[in-house]
Amino acid sequence: MLERTINILESIKPTHMTIVANPMNINSIQSVVKEKCGYVIQKIALGTADAVKLALSDISKNTQTVGVFYGDDTALYKPETIRDVLKLHLKTNAKITFVTVVKKDPTGLGRIIRSGNKLKAIVEEKDATANELKIKEVNDGLYVFDRSWFTENISKVKKGPQGEYYLVDLIKIAIDQGDRMATYTLPNDDEWHGVNTPEQLTDAQKKMEEKLSEKI
Repeated sequence: MLERTINILESIKPTHMTIVANPMNINSIQSVVKEKCGYVIQKIALGTADAVKLALSDISKNTQTVGVFYGDDTALYKPETIRDVLKLHLKTNAKITFVTVVKKDPTGLGRIIRSGNKLKAIVEEKDATANELKIKEVNDGLYVFDRSWFTENISKVKKGPQGEYYLVDLIKIAIDQGDRMATYTLPNDDEWHGVNTPEQLTDAQKKMEEKLSEKI
């Protein structure tokens, strides 16, 4: 999955790619990455916000648009979809752009709350009301940030109950501050598939085989 994700991102020609690894998997990652990417090591698992903060230390300060991609979720994306997300981010002059997806079964995922077309909140399932649980649009975890905005606001993210700093909390910060944001809804939910269990890995493998067979 990591190798495919790197290949997808390479095709959109980023100025630099950085992988955040933990000390336990750095050797296997190095064998895949080789010279294609830089990497940083997150010695203590302090969450996704901390991971991006670490990654910025490996990225030129001249880079003002920063994309954040999860190693499992991104493997099924089409390069043109990622290009479209980046175009939207630049066109709208957003501080944060993130991708949403409409799922038939959104169980376990944070719901996107809107008032008309205006984004109001992302509510985790455990905190959602009965009406909010009926919402099918969810946050899929692909983000684009204005680097200066990220640097100015990352310290405002508070440590969560599990002792980690979550990237998604920056969306609430942006909403509360009235900062400009943009969302891109995937036209096809097959492009996103999170992998957190062996069953989800099996499903993702099937999807990958189907996509590869279509190309053949």
